[in-house]
Amino acid sequence: MTMPFETATKSPRYAELIEHEPSVTGHLFWGVVGIAFCLAATVGCLYGVQVLEGNGALLAGGGAVVMAVMTFFAARGHLRFRAAPLQRRLARVKDETIETQVHTSTTRDRQRNRTRTTSTTSHSYFLLLEFEDGERESHQVDEEISRLTATGDVGVAYLKDGVLLDFKAVTGAE
Repeated sequence: MTMPFETATKSPRYAELIEHEPSVTGHLFWGVVGIAFCLAATVGCLYGVQVLEGNGALLAGGGAVVMAVMTFFAARGHLRFRAAPLQRRLARVKDETIETQVHTSTTRDRQRNRTRTTSTTSHSYFLLLEFEDGERESHQVDEEISRLTATGDVGVAYLKDGVLLDFKAVTGAE
């Protein structure tokens, strides 16, 4: 049986967690990197318009327009994330999911008449959260949050612009 929400709100740990300020540095950093990449690609395409002739200049101009639009949307998303309020919501972990993807590539060495196959795996972690009002949301999380939570945990979910930044359990599953 899991801890009821009412019990969690009376816990001294809940009072501590509701004041916790999760880090948003990583999200902000990668947002700036994305905008910088889009701007650099836009400038590169504009340079291509100047040095290329004919169809090459037309293609570079089209690329510049596409990259300018991508820069606009990246900047708008970044500003929206920065301006969004931090939400602290009491939630229960209803389910945890790990998706594993296997990537296989084959290369052929013609000189040695050999074929080599390599495989890599990547994992994506998800938490299904149920909030006090019965609403459920699934969020992708990093490996550390996944490792520190268990199905049935009741805790504080820290959300910003629909992104789960952190989840801190009041107590574990009972």
